[in-house]
Amino acid sequence: MKKGLLAAFAAVLLLSLTGCQRNLLPRSRDITTVELMQVLALDEGEGDRLRVTAASAVRSGGQSGEAKQPVVLSREAPTVLAACMGMQSSASGYASFSHVEQVVLSAQAAQRSTAGLLDYLERDPEMRLDTQVWLTEGQASEVLTSVREGERSAAELLEALGRELELESRAWPVSVRELLIDLEENGCALLPVLELCEEEGEKCLRCVGMGWFQDDDYRDTLTPEQSRAAALLEDKLSSGALEVSLGENARAGLRLTRSRCKWTPLWEGERLKGLFIEVEVRADLAELQGAGQRDSASEQELLRRGLEEKLQGELTELLRCARQEGGDFLHLRRRLRVLCPGRSRAIDRNWADWYPALALEVRVRGTVERSYDLNGGAGA
Repeated sequence: MKKGLLAAFAAVLLLSLTGCQRNLLPRSRDITTVELMQVLALDEGEGDRLRVTAASAVRSGGQSGEAKQPVVLSREAPTVLAACMGMQSSASGYASFSHVEQVVLSAQAAQRSTAGLLDYLERDPEMRLDTQVWLTEGQASEVLTSVREGERSAAELLEALGRELELESRAWPVSVRELLIDLEENGCALLPVLELCEEEGEKCLRCVGMGWFQDDDYRDTLTPEQSRAAALLEDKLSSGALEVSLGENARAGLRLTRSRCKWTPLWEGERLKGLFIEVEVRADLAELQGAGQRDSASEQELLRRGLEEKLQGELTELLRCARQEGGDFLHLRRRLRVLCPGRSRAIDRNWADWYPALALEVRVRGTVERSYDLNGGAGA
């Protein structure tokens, strides 16, 4: 008897859990009438309004075989939601935003509350938190409209550029999730910055570095050297090129291959006095120009010292910039809480007093490995 009652109760409970609210999942639609948007651009509109531009990828031409140009829709409204809903009236079919993988913010729009701009992406069930976010100092809509006349759409160009960031030494991809976590932490964050340029008569996109946020607002773009230093501190550097001078009319091209950053907090009693940062960098000698004795021991030493001095100068300048601006966009406090979990409350309570006077010391240890030389073989 008891087993029967328990079985009946379990059946009723399971049946009640199988139902879904009607508005929880998107309404089913005929795929032939759906336009899949893949990129959103957010610009400042008139007054307190926003201009939202959406673009699809290059569409299949069907039986004709000719690819169709991407669909580009735009609408100005007080909120991102209202703009996206308003686009439906100008779309030939239903504009779906469930496939958006790239979001471009203009610097003007990002000077508002950036977290507020992205709140729609966080709350809407169709949006993805792993959507990649970009920043541009021009109009974000131009990124979508200026490059769509070529063979590849803005969606495809941004996706390819995101993959290429790993080959660069001055930027890295940032998702909506990562950006919102950083902004929630202390209002500071870093985002890759896009630039619309022209090559051989065609519009193209390139990344010029990382832009930094403070108090949830965009402030400025780091220089390429500062961006490379930020990549080192964030352990995001996996490749890149570096030029080192070897004296008059002689220089070398180094290929950065690996880096590791070690953080050591310096305490004086219960007070944090400083932070020692040790960065290990490995590089391959990829090119040597104008040197008298190729790959000599003295030149190897010059290469190592040149690598260390250049990167140490860039790291010191980045830390000075962060301190001068008063923003912790490198999230040193969060890193210290991980390193010293038993003192995390003291760090949070005293950070505003400790950070301005914190002694930050950087040391770079470089290793330059000689690459293959046809004249001397491997290791020459």
